[in-house]
Amino acid sequence: MLILDKKIRKAEENDIKLLNDRLDGQFLDVIADILLLSFTKKAMQDLVSKKNTAKNTFIDKAEKIIPLNFADNCYEAYIDIYKKNWNYLTFLEDTSTGFESISFYKDKVLVIGIAGSDKSIEDWIDNDARLLISKGLFIPTQFKIVGLKMIEIIEKYKLKNKGDLPKEIIITGNSLGGAVTVVAYSEIYHFILMNNIKLTALTYNSAPIRIEFIEELLQKKSKKNKYTLNEKEINKFLDNIINLINEDDLLNNILYVFIKKIENFNHIGKYLIIENKGDLKDLELIHYVKEHINVEPIKNLTISKIQTTEHHSKNMFEESAQIIHNSIKGKTLQRIEDYNESIELLDKIRGAMIGTGIGDFYGNDNIGVTDATKLTIAVGKGLIKEPNDPLIAIGEEIIEWQALDGQYIGKTTKIAIENAISTNSFPKGAKKAHQILEGKTAGNCSLKRCLPIALMYKELDVVITLAGLQSNMTHFDSKANEASQLYSWLVYDLLNKKTKEQALKDVFGDHLYYGQYNALKITEIKGSSYVVDSLLNAIALFYNLNNFDDFINVLNKIENSEEIGALCGGLIGVNIGLKNINYDFRKNIKLRIELLNIAGNIFDEREKIN
Repeated sequence: MLILDKKIRKAEENDIKLLNDRLDGQFLDVIADILLLSFTKKAMQDLVSKKNTAKNTFIDKAEKIIPLNFADNCYEAYIDIYKKNWNYLTFLEDTSTGFESISFYKDKVLVIGIAGSDKSIEDWIDNDARLLISKGLFIPTQFKIVGLKMIEIIEKYKLKNKGDLPKEIIITGNSLGGAVTVVAYSEIYHFILMNNIKLTALTYNSAPIRIEFIEELLQKKSKKNKYTLNEKEINKFLDNIINLINEDDLLNNILYVFIKKIENFNHIGKYLIIENKGDLKDLELIHYVKEHINVEPIKNLTISKIQTTEHHSKNMFEESAQIIHNSIKGKTLQRIEDYNESIELLDKIRGAMIGTGIGDFYGNDNIGVTDATKLTIAVGKGLIKEPNDPLIAIGEEIIEWQALDGQYIGKTTKIAIENAISTNSFPKGAKKAHQILEGKTAGNCSLKRCLPIALMYKELDVVITLAGLQSNMTHFDSKANEASQLYSWLVYDLLNKKTKEQALKDVFGDHLYYGQYNALKITEIKGSSYVVDSLLNAIALFYNLNNFDDFINVLNKIENSEEIGALCGGLIGVNIGLKNINYDFRKNIKLRIELLNIAGNIFDEREKIN
């Protein structure tokens, strides 16, 4: 093998510092600007090529082909690039392959930006999908033409500069454009060596690419140019490919992934999304991914780091613009702390949702999850659908669950739903159920489903208010309302980094009844459908346990553990996070993927809410 076991690596801290010092300290700013402008399409190049296009003119034309928020970012890049005195060279577009690139030059430095995927068939089918096909049976179409495009750009540069070649060429690209950038860099590597030109490939969130393809390409170029690369030149080749990344985007660490049973693959920001359409087991998934990893940090990949679920996508253009603008122009390293906080928050949200399913499953004698998990999912779906006014949407999801499933439904919830449908009002339905059941509506169903509310909202008063209101939808008794509010308050404090001991004390320490949580022995804990006993026993169990190993062992010994398993599991999950939950405990949860999907969507919506 030509490259052997060497790695195309992600940028280290020293790389970033060195990059910042180049081009008069403007290097990363210029890269961000040109990457953004690479998405502006051929229809806008008459505007981009002129230095003084008015903003309204630019935006009016831009928003016809790209989203408005992205257009704003592009306009900022347009203004910025000309303020730095860069000269527009050319925009190239190949409609048959989806290839787009834009080039600027200054002081004998040529920068070529290659656009990433948009929603065109050429990008997604002819390029992105082919990256995943085994052993290069189908080569992305942009790979086939990019070498000729680079030569075309260099020739245009020579025409603008009296026949002179640049002293330095920087090729840059985002996502799919990152993979194409590496191929473009490889295509002209021999040319720059023979002409003493400095060459850098700077990718951002690069899509995967087979190292074997690059090796084969370099071998062909060596044969064509009758110039065999020596070891020093190969090392230099690798050193000058730098991948700037969002630290929480797994795709940036993967150069090639092929999983034959996977039909959908995507990445944006925080997720590696793989939709498993076949019967591929999670451990097989890890095996296939690990087999084709070419970067050290992901050698220890675990299923907890892969979200196997349907992609809860944002607009690709908008997300790319924000990633490029915020991360590169923010000098990348300055944002690592924010990324880490986001990673921890997402992990806690996912831990809470999965913990609920685990506690429910094992508390139900390993038979399957009950209404506790299913209605938690229903509430989560309602919040995601209408985050600013969720009660109607929650009601619709609860009704749909009852109509299509309804297994394990409690008497109070069942009667309340039936009367909510007949009266077109959940509060009326709950009151009617209270009358029919002669005031005995202090069951624990509204408590068991309220978890997503505390995960979604940033303000405690909103959490407490909504927790009570969702309880009132089916349970008229005020004790159910209070229990839902207190449980949600506890989840809120745990999510916001309070210790278990402090959170329990702050929420329940002075409560006349719940304040005895720390006096109950594990042998005294038992499940109950009465909401007050249910909450007390759940928090007492949580107080005594710190991990799922002990939790599941104890559940098997508790009477009626199905009544408190989900409640305590959610608390342990939010406290320790998904990464600390043994995969063996969650692999049997049939709704695991849906729980992860809901968790990811809750996280995304939470980030949007002021």
